Parts: sequence; C-alpha cells; structure tokens
Amino acid sequence: MTQHYVDLGLRGDEETSVADVRDIVFGRLHGAFVRAGGAIGISFPRASAPGAYDAHHELGSLIRLHGTDVALKALLESDWRTNLADYVAVSPVSPVPSGARWVRLLRVQAKSSTDRLARRAMKRHGYTEDRARELYGEHVPQRLRLPYLSVRSASSRQAFRLYVRQEAAHAPTDGTFSSYGLSARGGPTVPLF
Repeated sequence: MTQHYVDLGLRGDEETSVADVRDIVFGRLHGAFVRAGGAIGISFPRASAPGAYDAHHELGSLIRLHGTDVALKALLESDWRTNLADYVAVSPVSPVPSGARWVRLLRVQAKSSTDRLARRAMKRHGYTEDRARELYGEHVPQRLRLPYLSVRSASSRQAFRLYVRQEAAHAPTDGTFSSYGLSARGGPTVPLF
C-alpha cells in the first residue's frame, strides 16, 4: 500500500533544463524501481493541468515517489542519486495526508510504427510478411499529445518516449507497479494531493 511518499524537487541550470534533469532522474529511478520489485509508484504533482494536451503539456519539476516506509527508505539509501545533488532536493519520507484523491498513472503507447505493427501481426497471428504489410500498408501513424519522459530501457538499451496519462480511481488499490513506477489499468493507485 502506498502509505508514504518522498518528493524529489528538480532544478536545472544554464546548461541543463528541468526536463533534462527529469529524464536523467527518471532513468536512474527506473533502475531502482526494477530492484524494488514493483513496490514503488510514481506521480508528477506539478504536471500541467489534465486536458491541456498541447505542445506545452509537461510533467513538471516535482517527482513524487509512493510506497511503504521501508521501501522508500531503502530506495533513498541506494546509489541512484550519485552526482545529482545539485539538481535534486529530496524530502524526508512522510505519511500520505488524509483526504488525498487516488489516481493511476498509465503508460500509453501510440500505434505509430507500421513496421512494428506488421512484425507483431506476423508473430502473434502467423501472417506472412507480405500479408502483414498488406494489412498495415495504409496505416496512419497515431501521434499522442500527452506528457512524456525520454527513457532508455535498462534491459534493451533502446531509447524511446514513455507517454503518461493520469486517470482517476474511485478507491485506493494495492498491487505491483511496473519497472517504470506506473500502474496497469485496474492496477495499484497512488495518492494525489
């Protein structure tokens, strides 16, 4: 259960923007989330207003980590913050205030790569390459207008955009977070305050 939280205040400088700091910190957290085994979730309380899905919609300068007191203290004692002291202010582990609303942060993937869709159809449905390309030959790539993080996968080392959408939940739900600290639909919630 996400009974506690830690705030990570991000600050840039003349050479490094807050968005760049956020991506670097998130990359380090991704590794820590993998080691935490799904015990820690993430939110972005200073994200621009939901519904403001335009080029300026972004995740903001505050990352909030959610989890148990033990899980968060273990994360803070690990080495993910090495060389980041000038860019990240870390709050103490604190209990979640009463009256918080509950949300899920979900990863959203665009259906944008015709080649990827064709490969997936070949693998999942046994289509030939010609048949798969025929199916997706006139596919119009989908473009998302959601906030995102620039991420490099710890396992594949591939760089990609991790699009994030926040959705309201009616009640708190326990579960395991992804290696990105995100929920699946119907998965664990984090408090929003």
